[in-house]
Amino acid sequence: MKYLVGVIIFLSTTVHANDYIYKIKKNLSPMKAQNVQRILDKYKVRLSERKNTVKLNSKVAKELSKTKAFLYLEEDKIISAPVLNEFVGKESFLKSSKRTEQTKGWHLDKINAREAWNTTQGDPKVIVAFCDSGIDKRQAVFKNKVLVGRNFIGRNSNTSHYTRYRRPNTHGTSVAAFIAGDYTPAQDNGGIAPGVSLLPGLITNGSGSTSTSRIINCIEWATAKGAKVINVSITGSTTNAARSAAKEAFKNGSIVVWSSGNGNRELAANPLEEMIVVGGTDKDDKRYLSGSYGSSFGASLDVMAPGEGVYVPWGNHTRINGTSFSAPIVSGAIALIYSFDPSLTPSEVVSSLTSTARKLGPSEFFGAGLVDVGAAIEMLKNR
Repeated sequence: MKYLVGVIIFLSTTVHANDYIYKIKKNLSPMKAQNVQRILDKYKVRLSERKNTVKLNSKVAKELSKTKAFLYLEEDKIISAPVLNEFVGKESFLKSSKRTEQTKGWHLDKINAREAWNTTQGDPKVIVAFCDSGIDKRQAVFKNKVLVGRNFIGRNSNTSHYTRYRRPNTHGTSVAAFIAGDYTPAQDNGGIAPGVSLLPGLITNGSGSTSTSRIINCIEWATAKGAKVINVSITGSTTNAARSAAKEAFKNGSIVVWSSGNGNRELAANPLEEMIVVGGTDKDDKRYLSGSYGSSFGASLDVMAPGEGVYVPWGNHTRINGTSFSAPIVSGAIALIYSFDPSLTPSEVVSSLTSTARKLGPSEFFGAGLVDVGAAIEMLKNR
């Protein structure tokens, strides 16, 4: 682009400025580029080629948005990401009174993973990235399957799930286990695609906070690393930045899988083929709903997977709730589909997933229905 190129100084003289995340459209017309540059000069703001954030006040942001030169320009929101420690997941801490006599691997049967395993348990060439709190790769269920990841806070490759207080935030480890943890016969429990490779992106700080920009950076990094699936078990799927990043990933062969959230609220965004939004169900195939908590819903919801009273496939296999774990179950299912046929396009994978899902109720609350990866692979076999 003729304008806005080569500027690497990050500066703002505006008052009451907030961090904004942005992405400029490609191949801007000279007129649009000039309009943007005029506003930047007027307020002494410079954009950086090395960052995707800039400090602006709302007035400047509004003027820039009016140029229609940005794919997105929005506040870089701080997000309180889930934090799990040694207490979370124990029976007495669950906000649910549902009975617990089901086997610990009941989620495997609900989505017909065992049937899919008759064909494939996953190919190590299929990479599943997860943008989360890191991973305890020393756990036996992850042996020889965790790739060198990225710490987006320390800007290094340390993706240990320990915080600076040396207390573990095991959320990411649990997410990874649902994707690809080895099957443990004694517990009858395991991840959906134990044969695939895991790529960890650590995006939460010691207190569990992250930001829109960190999530987007992780998605872009994972796409560049060749991840076929990118799991995000954090709120934020409805932002313009998230939707844009998912579209770009999809175009480059990666599918972003995002949890719907546990706020029991209607999601604002419209449906988006390039992003799979996952809600949670209980063992009776009802929507996860426990007091004020529950699986969020709306037109952008795509599919459902177990998320209430599931048992994490590692450590003590403790019981837990949340769409944070529904999403990686679907990520694992997609990884199995890619393992069966790596030549499939993202559109073909999504179609196989949604067309074979078992309908549970109105699409507003259940999307296409409960994922059935066994049926999806069987359908692909018979094409």
